[in-house]
Amino acid sequence: MIYLRRPSERANNPFTNRFFFPLVSTSFIILLQIILYAFFYLVTYSQASISVLSIMLSIMIADVIYIILDTVANRSFRHILKASLHYFFVSMLVVLVIAPVNLTKGFGFVTNVPTGIDYVEVIYDDNLSLMLSYSKSDQYFYHDSYQMTMKFTEDDDIALITSLHQLIIDNYYDFDYNANNFNANYANIEDEYHLNTFDGLDYSGTTYISFTYHLQNGLIVSRNYNVNYNWLASLMTLYQKPTVEQYRIPLALYYDQADSIDSIQLIDKLKLTGTDVNADFNLDAFTEAYRLDYQNLPADGLLSTDYVYYGRLSANLCKYQSKESTYCTTDYLDIDSRFTRTLAYLNSIGMTFPESDYNVKARIIFPETDEAFYGFQIANPDYYSYSTEQLYNYTELSSEQLQAVIPYLLPYGLTAEPTLLFCVSSDNSSSTFLIDPQHEDEVRTLLTDNIIKQNNDIYNIIYGYELNED
Repeated sequence: MIYLRRPSERANNPFTNRFFFPLVSTSFIILLQIILYAFFYLVTYSQASISVLSIMLSIMIADVIYIILDTVANRSFRHILKASLHYFFVSMLVVLVIAPVNLTKGFGFVTNVPTGIDYVEVIYDDNLSLMLSYSKSDQYFYHDSYQMTMKFTEDDDIALITSLHQLIIDNYYDFDYNANNFNANYANIEDEYHLNTFDGLDYSGTTYISFTYHLQNGLIVSRNYNVNYNWLASLMTLYQKPTVEQYRIPLALYYDQADSIDSIQLIDKLKLTGTDVNADFNLDAFTEAYRLDYQNLPADGLLSTDYVYYGRLSANLCKYQSKESTYCTTDYLDIDSRFTRTLAYLNSIGMTFPESDYNVKARIIFPETDEAFYGFQIANPDYYSYSTEQLYNYTELSSEQLQAVIPYLLPYGLTAEPTLLFCVSSDNSSSTFLIDPQHEDEVRTLLTDNIIKQNNDIYNIIYGYELNED
């Protein structure tokens, strides 16, 4: 039966069909070379549209593998020249496919913004916490997820998102959207490329952003990039949209989801001292006033520093997951002079913010540094990235000095120029603020006779640790 299927004269040949090996080996090598090119393109990453190094590496490795396959198939090296010639044509075919795909960015697939959009979802890492802060509140408590996905359905909002996407695409050939080398490229660009940016912010860090378009024809198109944080300035105007509001002030929106709420307190301006609300306090009335105030903030409300900060309301919320399990979290709502309805409500029930404790450790860090540092322009980001090579000048504040500077503290916002960074800490907590630039000179005068110290670890300065002067 074997010899009926395989003639005896071909008994020594591993393939009965002479087209089998060329077809399978060619298909395998084409696929392998494309995979190798993609791998080396990511590893060696260059800004060029076509990576010559990646092509050469993929060709050489695939060539060796193809020669090995051919040798095994023919059980000798007699056909090595023929195999090499065959591989040469296969490689040229792969290059002819890779080149136009790279040069045209997938024949325009990557560089086109879709049309016919039903709605769009946006996810981005807010490095500086200007709009979305992962440390502000327990998002999982409210949404069963830590991922903040903003969904925009209105035509004007979709138009703003697509304009931002188009901005990124328009500069595709001038920038490399790979986080490893974007910063180096961005540092060397001309001013005209600083589009859609925050005024005066000296920050060149990258951030991840993704766009997921749900089209009217039922298709879904997703794109993601690593871009300079400055390019996301237009997103800040969307902070009052419901999809963003749910992440910014969840306590005001979803407090009724909690099975119990207790420890409702007004917290002082330093965020260290609390006092319980009185018996007349009604959370429904408070949150209604707060939401109205939030919706009436100006367009630049997230970035503005034109306000006086009073403190915050905090509450402990719990959900009963089972008889044996309770999930609790503490959340808060900041209150400043722009929240007129909220302040009027508190005043109507005789509630005032507690006096701050002036016997705490307070420091001021001066913005005169060799390297740019966004912490002198952005109040209270989730984290600070800094250089250990940079020495920071700071001074300790007396109780009297602390009392004098408290009216000038800004817990959020963006200043046009670097200003003084204020840090306060107690045994259980610490906070950072900016000094209002309008009063910076006044505060500097107050500190004229203070001893100036230096240290290269800004976290240790902020958290009030005992430091040795460098």
